[in-house]
Amino acid sequence: MNRLIKFSILSTLIASIITLTACSDNVENSSEKQVEDQDTSDQLETAPQQEDKTGSDSKEEPIESPTNPPAESSQNDDISYAPDTVQKDESFLMVEDKDNYEPVFPTKWESSPDGTKEVLIDGRGQYAIEEGIGTLVLHDKGKDTYQLITLANKESQDTIKAVEWIDNKQLFIIVGMSFGMVSKGGQLYEVSLKDFSVKKVFPNLTEKEEISSIENNGDGTFTYELHTYEDDTYTTGTTEENLLTPNP
Repeated sequence: MNRLIKFSILSTLIASIITLTACSDNVENSSEKQVEDQDTSDQLETAPQQEDKTGSDSKEEPIESPTNPPAESSQNDDISYAPDTVQKDESFLMVEDKDNYEPVFPTKWESSPDGTKEVLIDGRGQYAIEEGIGTLVLHDKGKDTYQLITLANKESQDTIKAVEWIDNKQLFIIVGMSFGMVSKGGQLYEVSLKDFSVKKVFPNLTEKEEISSIENNGDGTFTYELHTYEDDTYTTGTTEENLLTPNP
């Protein structure tokens, strides 16, 4: 009987020890699991921060581009010239007086500002663009007389290609090649109707530069076109407009 009781007590103690040991293992495993979960959570929270920090550190600073300088104005400046700086040539033109004259292949008449005279170019068509030698015809309306104006050098291949009134006593004329389609214009001259002397307005034009047109703006200024060839074959070029203010 005593043995049975002892055996029962011993079995109960052994079972209790086993149960306590199992509980202890479960508690320890649970603690380790919680620690592992906490470490994993900390790593997950820390990773974005490190990633952001790394991204922030590796982010390139924007490079400031230099400020572009202001573009140069395309507006051309008003150009003036003084008569005493331009040499007068009294032998450039030849003048022939006529009581009567009938134009053959002319441009239209252009009247002086006061309406007492008029001019045209004869021999080069309505727009003075046909090949050939042109004659500048000056008509005095009051006297009803004519003056035929040509280049004095008869061997020259140049001719008067355009004309514009400056005032009642002066003209602008463009003189250039009379034949061929290469040249669009030529040199710009100021002509005095007092003695028919001329002054070259732009004496420093290069071989590839020419004045292709001149127009009175009605306010004392003139618009002219400067044509510049860009190649040695004289096939391509550019044209720009400028202002000119002649002295009275």
